[in-house]
Amino acid sequence: MLPDAGAEREPPASEQLCGPSGDGTGLCMAAQLTEQWNHSVWSQVAKLVAHGVATGFSAPPQPAVRVRQHQIRLNASQVAQLVADYQAGASVSALTRKYRIRHETAVRWLKINGVTIRPNRVGVPKERLAKAVALRNQGWSWYQLGRHYGCSHTAVRNALLRRA
Repeated sequence: MLPDAGAEREPPASEQLCGPSGDGTGLCMAAQLTEQWNHSVWSQVAKLVAHGVATGFSAPPQPAVRVRQHQIRLNASQVAQLVADYQAGASVSALTRKYRIRHETAVRWLKINGVTIRPNRVGVPKERLAKAVALRNQGWSWYQLGRHYGCSHTAVRNALLRRA
């Protein structure tokens, strides 16, 4: 049925929101844009709304909060205790866990205080090398020797090869 020529037409949405001249706001511009959409566009919008995509816009996402690194600064008495612990036989690894500092930091504090860093005690002790060779000749595997001496099989192998 054709509209009656004498009947008043309803003003478009853009005129209802913006008035006849339009005020240039975002809502006004959106209303003017949607007047030009065809049935295909509106069906796509309906699908998006049905899937929850265009149900509303929340505030923009907040920037991520930067997590700052926790700094541990040892005071003079802690440094003195660190040096005393090392000289009493504690390993650098044990000191790093106790004082919650990096390995490099512990070594730097020890060197600044004139302490000579001990070599790593990994592998077979020199006084036990002869026994390790005897066990190897009896048929023990590198893995068995490593478990026996509390180190890796590679450390045992390297110690025995250096001895030879």
